[in-house]
Amino acid sequence: MQDNAPKQPANRGSRFIKDFGIYALGNIGMKLITFMLVPLYTYFVDDPGD
Repeated sequence: MQDNAPKQPANRGSRFIKDFGIYALGNIGMKLITFMLVPLYTYFVDDPGD
């Protein structure tokens, strides 16, 4: 007999680790992009008073 019941989702701990990893990667990625773009922006400023 075939069981058509849906499979159990991953346990809470492994799902939390996965979700946290995705969040951390996105957060660190955004900070890295910002860190790299600030010198680029300031390079094109003609007058420091702007």
